[in-house]
Amino acid sequence: MVQSVGGQPSYYGYAPTQNGAPVAQTGAPGYAASAYQTDAYSGASYSNGVSMAASGSISSIVGDPQAASRFSLFMINSPERLLKVGGGMGVVGRAFLNLLAGATPIFTPAAQRAQISQNVRIWLSSADLVRTGPAPAQAALLQDVGIWRAQDLAVYGNPADQAVLAQRLAGAAAARGMVGAAPTPQQVGMWVISAQQVPKYSY
Repeated sequence: MVQSVGGQPSYYGYAPTQNGAPVAQTGAPGYAASAYQTDAYSGASYSNGVSMAASGSISSIVGDPQAASRFSLFMINSPERLLKVGGGMGVVGRAFLNLLAGATPIFTPAAQRAQISQNVRIWLSSADLVRTGPAPAQAALLQDVGIWRAQDLAVYGNPADQAVLAQRLAGAAAARGMVGAAPTPQQVGMWVISAQQVPKYSY
């Protein structure tokens, strides 16, 4: 299994790209490195409990432009809606996402179908994490250190653990060359509180 930054195994056995979030080896772009945002990405959320990142464009977490375009045609145009389909509708929802992403039965080789399925799970993980406050690029950092679901983040209730997690995220950001993207322990704490409150999904 591929080892992620910080010595933790990657949840899906994926290594991140050098310039952004983990994506398929199909030429899809990764996330661009950006400075940490100080608005709703820092953990604040709207009154309906959906963070700005979760209600943003689907292309912010889906690295394949063609897949993002197909998702949007079916009104799956935000990370929140992607998670509701892939997480809330179970196997059927994920099969639908795989189909839209290009995994056509019979016509798509098995290896390519497996790659697409892996990508869909990574995108669902990003959609899950951004609900708690991180920007998409920061969700990739969480994945780098082995945190793939909101419930994985929710267990860091101890401030000391949050400080350690912030240090690990700083290491992941440095490895990606994302200067200024690492959150502070206080920001991690805000994410943890959100993660403890949001509905939990399986995917």
